[in-house]
Amino acid sequence: MNNCIIKGGRSSAIVNGASDSATSNNSTLYIDKSQISNSGSASTHGGGIRNTVGGKIVLTNSSITRNVAEYGAGFQNQQGTFILDNCSVSENRSLSYGGGGGENTGNNKGNGANAYMYIYNSTIANNTSKEIGGGINNCKNGNLYVINSTVAGNATTNGTFSGGGIGNNDSTLVCTNSILLDNVYLSSDTVEEQDAYVYSSGSVTLEGCVYGTVTGKTAALANAIKVEASCYKASEDDSVFAATKIGSLINEDGSQGTLTYNQVALVKDENGVTYAPIASDSMAISGNSSLTPVKVEFDYSNLSDITHNTGDSCASTTIAPTTIGGGMAMKASERIVTVTVFVNQDFQVSGGTVYGDSYIVDTRGTTDITLSATQKANKENETVVWTLVNEDSKELTIISTENPYTIDTSSSSDIMQNSWDASKNAYDIVLQPICMSLDCIAADKSVDLSWNLSWTNTYSSSYNLTNTISSYEVYYGLVNDFNSSSTTYYQETTSTNITVSGLSNETTYYFFVVPKFNNKKTEDSVGYVTETPVGSGVKTYVLADSIEDGASYLIVSSSSAGSANALVSGSNTGSFQNVTVKTLSGASYIEVDPSDAMLWTVTQNNTNYRIHSGNYYISLSRSNRILSTTAQNLTVAFTDSAATIGYSNWGTYYLDIAGEKPGRSNDALNVYFYKLKSKADAPTTIQASMQSTMGVDSGRITGLTTAMEYST
Repeated sequence: MNNCIIKGGRSSAIVNGASDSATSNNSTLYIDKSQISNSGSASTHGGGIRNTVGGKIVLTNSSITRNVAEYGAGFQNQQGTFILDNCSVSENRSLSYGGGGGENTGNNKGNGANAYMYIYNSTIANNTSKEIGGGINNCKNGNLYVINSTVAGNATTNGTFSGGGIGNNDSTLVCTNSILLDNVYLSSDTVEEQDAYVYSSGSVTLEGCVYGTVTGKTAALANAIKVEASCYKASEDDSVFAATKIGSLINEDGSQGTLTYNQVALVKDENGVTYAPIASDSMAISGNSSLTPVKVEFDYSNLSDITHNTGDSCASTTIAPTTIGGGMAMKASERIVTVTVFVNQDFQVSGGTVYGDSYIVDTRGTTDITLSATQKANKENETVVWTLVNEDSKELTIISTENPYTIDTSSSSDIMQNSWDASKNAYDIVLQPICMSLDCIAADKSVDLSWNLSWTNTYSSSYNLTNTISSYEVYYGLVNDFNSSSTTYYQETTSTNITVSGLSNETTYYFFVVPKFNNKKTEDSVGYVTETPVGSGVKTYVLADSIEDGASYLIVSSSSAGSANALVSGSNTGSFQNVTVKTLSGASYIEVDPSDAMLWTVTQNNTNYRIHSGNYYISLSRSNRILSTTAQNLTVAFTDSAATIGYSNWGTYYLDIAGEKPGRSNDALNVYFYKLKSKADAPTTIQASMQSTMGVDSGRITGLTTAMEYST
């Protein structure tokens, strides 16, 4: 399997062998230059990759990222052979048990087969688990060999079943020329470094490693860990990685959590494999500390006879490395920029995540880091605004109204100046996309526009917003096209509301609000809203084919062109107002200035309806009391646009408004509901344009009816 992207499944992205972990298989799978991410669920074992009994997997130049599982979120090696060569296992989450990055499990089924795993030139970082092994759980006669690799920034949240980096449980662990650092057991009041942790009996050996803390559940287990003199124990003041970042323990739903801890900054190579760059004065470079890397021979060309020798067991011609951990040192002009995007439930964001994505930038120039936000719901009245998050002061400050938004990474830019964090040796940029929502209310020959800024994120819901938008330009037009020649500039304002006057009633307008940031207009961040001004004069009501809870209607005797009765309240018997039904291309509408007594409001009551005008309800309880001041449950049934209004109590009766006065009938007689023309209906005047082979023609089409929709 080569050059594949596998993403988004609810089970293991890849399973090698039988789904029954007790059944042995002899399958061998080679995977190269592939990305396995965002797979698994709370019931999955091995969210990214699952290798079952007897299976063999060789994974090269590939990444296992942001998968979830019950245990073994990145991978599960169940009594098989698994090799990682120049790979990364990062930001995976075990939701119930151990092995955030992965689990290497031996003969827990009692069939005698052990698990063999070799991690070479690879990175296991920023994974989390609920039990043993935030990075890797090596258990039940597992054999784990970590060679020239980095295990850092992993965390577990269980103090009893612990081991932030690698948890070892009745198994063999050998780490050679590797970095084991900044792995923790994490709780609301505890951050305890545990880079390698022995839960029960087994063998743990470190040689040629830079490490922080290796310990065990008991003093005897801790004392049994073999740390060779070739290793270097790093202190808090030692330089190892080029940069770190503050990461949060991600919630099960993928949002940022409240528990935070120190993680390592990861960048991607050309294959999407993440690694942790090391500092130029890193303790992981030979000569900067007492670290003495050892010789290693590792050859898996024959999977039935894998060669793994260290130290004096190697051939005399084998040369020890000068740098350990698999990461590369950065140039003096290079810096790390970490961009974290807080989740906003209204948007799908690309280019940034809640995990925090790191980039190497050269501060002498600029490196494009571009983010964009796409609405999850198709809300045309909303657009995105980008804010910079200050978690210390709990503030959001607007930094851009552009979408997509490209971060200016030159060292002199405002955002870089405000985001340098010396404690992390990195630029730490935390962003929150927020909504600018437009609303409007129709008035007589005018529309009241308002807009507000909001965000749906419980983590930052209490943060204060600093609005640095200098002003807003307001436009309106007759078509949904900001760049149309019919779009008219109205006014610039520093307020978040305005009344647009001088409009024509019964005409649908599109309103656009353009924010100006640093006095620069950002037309790519324009949302729009539509509204139809209404005055005290004649309004248009169109035939409805359904009714909505809370809406008001005319109830009329006909949908055919000509004279018709409209039901009017005001007494128990009710009355009629004569109206004229008009039709155009088969669509019926009424133009009228209705009195309040002509408008009937619908209230849904379970599967029935209550229909009232003022204090009177349609009741049909008696032949001479069509209306009543007491609410009655009615049935309303539609066949296309024809409706019946029925009442059942000691018989079934239907509203009859076809005669000289309102009445009730034993027969199901049709009535018709007419609703006020909505703001989605077409305007009386529209701007049209068309492209022909001869060129571009455009013109204005007038005299159209407000009851119809048109397309051009």
